[in-house]
Amino acid sequence: KLRPADYTAVDNAVNRYKAIDTSRYTEASYARVTAFYEQIVYGLNITMQAEVDAMAEDLNYAIDNFLKLRPADYTAVENAIAEYEELNPSHYTDDSWAELEDAVDAVEYDLDLDHQDEVNAMAQAIKTAIANLDYAIGDYSKVTAALTEADSLTASHYTPESWADLQ
Repeated sequence: KLRPADYTAVDNAVNRYKAIDTSRYTEASYARVTAFYEQIVYGLNITMQAEVDAMAEDLNYAIDNFLKLRPADYTAVENAIAEYEELNPSHYTDDSWAELEDAVDAVEYDLDLDHQDEVNAMAQAIKTAIANLDYAIGDYSKVTAALTEADSLTASHYTPESWADLQ
């Protein structure tokens, strides 16, 4: 009777597979790794050691190369950009509006879960820029001109009713 093959490397690879936090990876990439796990055949003898070693190598390779992290959550960025899009740039100073646009333009898309902190920081930068917007000073020159003209009017040129409305 032949000795059984040594499954130590396979067992180590299986332990790595079972330790995978599936919530961090895309379903498709985890399914691809699972296919390698499901190809493992136990009970082979020492004459099949090369095949046993290949199963371990294949599973380790799949774990190392096929798992793809889920994308980062951009909900906060999307909400901040939606708030930005509701604003009217003419209501704010050019400098403060430029800072907001810089924050929006700095958003880097397609980051994965390992970069969630960076995505959160981008959302916060937009929110901060919105909070720091400075209102533009309006042009009151026409109002001032109308008041000056009204002050130069003479009451005797108008009916009492129209003069009362002007006052």
